[in-house]
Amino acid sequence: VYYYTQAEIKAEMLMFRSAGIPTNRAELTALFYHNAQPNARFSALVDRSHDYQIEKGEGYQLLGDFRDLPESKRVVLRDYLDGKALQQDFAGLEELISSNPLLKYRIVLDPDIAMTSLPHVGFYRKSMWYLIARLVLALEQKNPAEAMRLFRLADRLQESALNSDFIIGSLVACSMEAISADAVGNLVGSGQLSAEQLTELESRNRGRSEK
Repeated sequence: VYYYTQAEIKAEMLMFRSAGIPTNRAELTALFYHNAQPNARFSALVDRSHDYQIEKGEGYQLLGDFRDLPESKRVVLRDYLDGKALQQDFAGLEELISSNPLLKYRIVLDPDIAMTSLPHVGFYRKSMWYLIARLVLALEQKNPAEAMRLFRLADRLQESALNSDFIIGSLVACSMEAISADAVGNLVGSGQLSAEQLTELESRNRGRSEK
């Protein structure tokens, strides 16, 4: 039984390798990074967001859909979006999104693979809310050019999530899509976009269901 089992395991390992499925930690790490090195600045932002010892203000906690907030909370969120705390929480994020097709987090594999922490998954969503909250604020301030700039960044961030982490990235990108869809509704419903901006918006949203 022992030798038969060893032969079966060897056959399965060969089958996994031929299918490109990792069979050890080194192969799993290489697959996760997808031929791209983890980004130190992005990893630092994720770690800061995940660090419970760093006190997060109410504005950070309120990042989300404006429609679900009473006006008293919207005031707090607007102040946060215009304040210095936000510059610490998301320092350099826009530049990172603009200059990197893939935003890789520096992952440390737990001895029990299933317990490996993936804090960047939540940070992708939080970053999406950050960009869309600022987009809505730009529309409130009658600044459609700024709103479209933020939408392009959000679109690029979603692409990064979709292509970074395989099945995990696909699931995260799906949840980010719901946030993005609300942003499209805000942009179109604002009545502030020019014909050229509406054409760009349509182009960027073409083929989303297939994706």
